Amino acid sequence: MFVVRLLRTELVKRPDSELSVGHLPGLVYLRSTPGCSLSEIARYLGLGMPTASKLVAAWTRRGLVRQQIALGDRRRRALFLTPDGVACVRRTMTVLRDALSARLESVPSSHLAAIQRGMRILRPRVEPLDI
Repeated sequence: MFVVRLLRTELVKRPDSELSVGHLPGLVYLRSTPGCSLSEIARYLGLGMPTASKLVAAWTRRGLVRQQIALGDRRRRALFLTPDGVACVRRTMTVLRDALSARLESVPSSHLAAIQRGMRILRPRVEPLDI
């Protein structure tokens, strides 16, 4: 929850923020899973298909996502981040990384080492994301 609160705080206090807290996880998922389907995005975000469809349509209108008919299944749309979408996610993640780094500056190095050990243990258990 700490990371979500940090994310929300940083994105809200920046008037030039391009993404909301609700948009970032889906776009990050698209970055790591190019060509995924609408149903995969919906399942990952815990949304119903109509809500996920509206979200993807909004991303598409903003030029962040490109949709194409999937190979082998004309009923399925494959979703991809556009170059603008990739750049938007990258800028937002940089803002968040910088904010987290600033908050960790005063943490003693022994504590930072413990956090790094914990992250090394945690990372393979949460990435790649298994939906």
